[in-house]
Amino acid sequence: MSSHSLRRSPGLAAAVALAVSAPCVAQGPPAGSPAPAATPFRARTLAEDLQMLTGVLNQIRVNHPDSTDSHLLILAAIRGMLAAADPHSYVLVYQPLVDAKAKELEEGKAVRVPIAFRFVGGAPVVVAVAAGSSASRSDILPGDELVAVDGAPVAAESAEELDIVLSGRKGSPIRLTFERQRSDGSHAQVVREVKREPVAEDSAVPAAFMLDDSTGYARLTTFVSSKAADELRAAVGRLEDQRMRRLLLDLRDNGGGSVTEAADVAGLFLPKGAVIYMTEGRKKETNDTVRVSRSFLSHEKRYPVVVLINAGTASASELVAGAL
Repeated sequence: MSSHSLRRSPGLAAAVALAVSAPCVAQGPPAGSPAPAATPFRARTLAEDLQMLTGVLNQIRVNHPDSTDSHLLILAAIRGMLAAADPHSYVLVYQPLVDAKAKELEEGKAVRVPIAFRFVGGAPVVVAVAAGSSASRSDILPGDELVAVDGAPVAAESAEELDIVLSGRKGSPIRLTFERQRSDGSHAQVVREVKREPVAEDSAVPAAFMLDDSTGYARLTTFVSSKAADELRAAVGRLEDQRMRRLLLDLRDNGGGSVTEAADVAGLFLPKGAVIYMTEGRKKETNDTVRVSRSFLSHEKRYPVVVLINAGTASASELVAGAL
């Protein structure tokens, strides 16, 4: 154990304990009655809660054995609030470096890493690797968790931000450290060097074929493409021409994308006006019901559809799976 980890600040511990504790009343329960369960202290008003927060912040600034950055402490508190309220929300902090890289991407001066990520529990996890890229030849697998970039911790809080952070000059290498879960439940770290390289947009439906004389199979990998619904409709049409009487729709590891595309995909199998999803919140004016507006359903297409999903089925693909 390092000497740093042994350093204590009794004054800080006592001060923080006082800041979050309520006044005590020395009055026990009536004789013979069970002792009441301890309940956490709750401030009576939002102002008291904010006063408690600033009190703790000030005690850390004054009494912590190490120097602290108040801005970083506040950001950590904000992240904690969002995590407690909604696991799908995150903080986008203004970063000049990220903004500069985003501009380079727009101007074509930088290219992305050919790996698609999504955040699970606050950690970036590989969803897919572009076929034919250097990454596809580097044993990088869906489910691998990115833990370091060129030896440094991952500095991103969303897939969009990570995409920008990992971008750089075309052909330049980047060293990525992943944590991989083995089949026996153990974990191993793997380090891979990949190149930043442009990748042609793949088809949203990379596979569509007949499994037997009556069963068709179609894999839909993303809703990001503006052609996802049209490509699936064409693929299903080809299967129907082969006398398909039931369909296996594979949405595994589909990280989602455009809700509009999701609505159009649902319209392949649902009648016009069918509910795709509903949003409800405290404010009634934000509630919404999205229905199929463009349906391709016909009498001939009313056959069984089985949807395959897994833990990587997220966002728009979840909406489609739920609607079907």
